[in-house]
Amino acid sequence: MMLWSPALVVVPVTIHVALRDALAQLSSDLIVTTARIAVAALKARFGLANPRLAVSGLNPHAGEDGSLGSEDKTIVAPRRRNPARRRHRDQRAVAGGHHVLRGGAPDL
Repeated sequence: MMLWSPALVVVPVTIHVALRDALAQLSSDLIVTTARIAVAALKARFGLANPRLAVSGLNPHAGEDGSLGSEDKTIVAPRRRNPARRRHRDQRAVAGGHHVLRGGAPDL
């Protein structure tokens, strides 16, 4: 699923499942797979040569260093430390959703 506007594309990692099930399904590997599918679609269907991706944290403010949940540290952040990534600014950063939506999140 891809939610598109001229300024932003949003691709959820889990689709059409209850929140409880989404948490159970979420993994670092699923995040990477979804990102790869999104990049391929943005290149093929939208003609973007080098799409920029950002990954939103799962919890508010990306978990506030664990005080609002550990999922951002244990599931989302390990995906960002993948050495195979082409572009990165801050390998350990996971941005809160509000930063991603306003364009202030680090690129993948």
